[in-house]
Amino acid sequence: MPIHAKGIPLAWESKTTFETAREKAKEEGRKKGMEKGEKEITLNLIKAGLDNETISKITGLSTEEIQKLRK
Repeated sequence: MPIHAKGIPLAWESKTTFETAREKAKEEGRKKGMEKGEKEITLNLIKAGLDNETISKITGLSTEEIQKLRK
């Protein structure tokens, strides 16, 4: 097994790099899923007739972000 200059087997380093990339991808997927869910909730609140201030208090989004979704 080839050894890296740091004394770590290259196979272990590659596995660690792969695992790190996989974890980053999972986290990005979770973040995108949360953003999508947040957008859907906001759109439902808009459809329900709530004003931007109320939606902002519920979702934590700024009134400017909510206004963009209204368009």
